[in-house]
Amino acid sequence: MIVTTHHSHPTFTYTHREMFQYQQQDQPQQHQQHMPFIHDHQRMIESQHVGHPNIDHPQEYEDFPQVHPKERRAFFMKPHHHHQGGTQQTTHPQQECHLLCGTQQTEQYQGGPRQKIEEEQPPRTTKSTIISNPHKRNHNIINVREDFIMETNYMNFYHKFYQALNCTFKPAFMTHRVYPTDQKKAAHYNMDVKFNKQMFELITKQIGVGSRRVCEEENAGGCSVFSEVMSCEIMTRLFDARLIKTEMEIAYIHDGSKKTDFLMMIDNKKVGISVTRAFKYKRPTEQDNGMFADFTVEDGMNLLKKKLSGISWANQNVQKQDNWEKHILHIFVPNKQVANALKQSYKTMNHNYKKNTIVIVTETTTMDCIYSERLYDHTC
Repeated sequence: MIVTTHHSHPTFTYTHREMFQYQQQDQPQQHQQHMPFIHDHQRMIESQHVGHPNIDHPQEYEDFPQVHPKERRAFFMKPHHHHQGGTQQTTHPQQECHLLCGTQQTEQYQGGPRQKIEEEQPPRTTKSTIISNPHKRNHNIINVREDFIMETNYMNFYHKFYQALNCTFKPAFMTHRVYPTDQKKAAHYNMDVKFNKQMFELITKQIGVGSRRVCEEENAGGCSVFSEVMSCEIMTRLFDARLIKTEMEIAYIHDGSKKTDFLMMIDNKKVGISVTRAFKYKRPTEQDNGMFADFTVEDGMNLLKKKLSGISWANQNVQKQDNWEKHILHIFVPNKQVANALKQSYKTMNHNYKKNTIVIVTETTTMDCIYSERLYDHTC
């Protein structure tokens, strides 16, 4: 970041590295007289948490995902120049954050006092919230829809994802959480598997064209329609992905090859998506009527080896016209305990299994229909 000081004397421009050097070394008198202004400006930037919301008060923003996830942080952190009324104005990054997210009151920095500017915004149905944690610098981005909500830790998720996506042989492991928007109805439907159909309809109210296509077209068999539809929709909302081909449309050299569930375009790259679920059932008792048993690290190791080996086989057998540049193993888990077990398993795995695969673990809350799906539950 470049800091420019304005005074009656000539203007000096300093980087943060140069500011550190000025603090450590003796400088000429002409530069020393400008240092208080640099330090004041630096303290002002730090006190305002440039590019981030207020730490003490969560702020609701509208339509946060209008900017591509890869560009959000870079957009916040740089000042922008625009022309208004024939004069060039510099917009402070904090103002750009407000303008981007659709808040009605913004602050414009023009080198003098800050002025409140009222902006009329059209009503929106989709909202996003950024919640700051005072103990961590990472921020949770919450994408709110009428059907389900996604919580994503920005720095540990998007940064790692795009870093791995743009490097052919770099694997990655990341987690996030989803849950129904209507928690009251979801809790009622979650009580019995006979409500699986109603539960799935509740969490797929606003799915897109690609997800609807996955739901309606034939797959390779099994009770995995719910998880595949949700996976396609989550990829679409997280990364602005676009469905290219479904499972039965992808061509392989050998008919008996392992298959990937669907092919998507993410950031102008073909990405294969394989979907699975990680859980263990248990028999309910009077003391504990829970549905899921503890998932061990050994269970996670067996699942990851099986799925990652299948992906490696599919990578070698896919035909040239459908060849993907990267692969995502999307795993649905019912609770945090399973997610932690998978994370520990992944850490101890041999790199030969990981190769170029990105593992995304989605922790679902009050969405048990994904794990108890039956053939006659399908609504597509």
